[in-house]
Amino acid sequence: MYQIFCYIGIIVFAYTLLNYIIQIFYVQNSVIENLTSGNDTTIDVKNINGELANSESYANTLTTKSSTLLNSLSLTQYKKNYENIILNLDEYLDVLMLKNVLNINLTDEQKTFESLNKLTILKNAKNTLNDVIKYVDIK
Repeated sequence: MYQIFCYIGIIVFAYTLLNYIIQIFYVQNSVIENLTSGNDTTIDVKNINGELANSESYANTLTTKSSTLLNSLSLTQYKKNYENIILNLDEYLDVLMLKNVLNINLTDEQKTFESLNKLTILKNAKNTLNDVIKYVDIK
């Protein structure tokens, strides 16, 4: 079991290091390109097409859609019910995580990694629920 965690740690470290090195080369390459190209990089907002030209309209559309969705949920009326649902789902995820930990197959490395991936997904779901309940609490 200790070796598995060592391998996982080495893989995560190697991936992080490789990603960092790639990012350094990417930034260095883009800086050199911009310095040597000689192109003027200023943007004339009046003559631009695409996303930037419609950014104000896009922001207003998002605000409207968000408000419409929030109103359809009747958050103020059902706030306590939504909080209970989130807390119960959080508890359910805890139980699923425990069940997953207790059923990790240590004889097959592939199945061990699958179980660890499931555990990571469940943990991410719990983190997301924490964000959702914070949002519900501030509304």
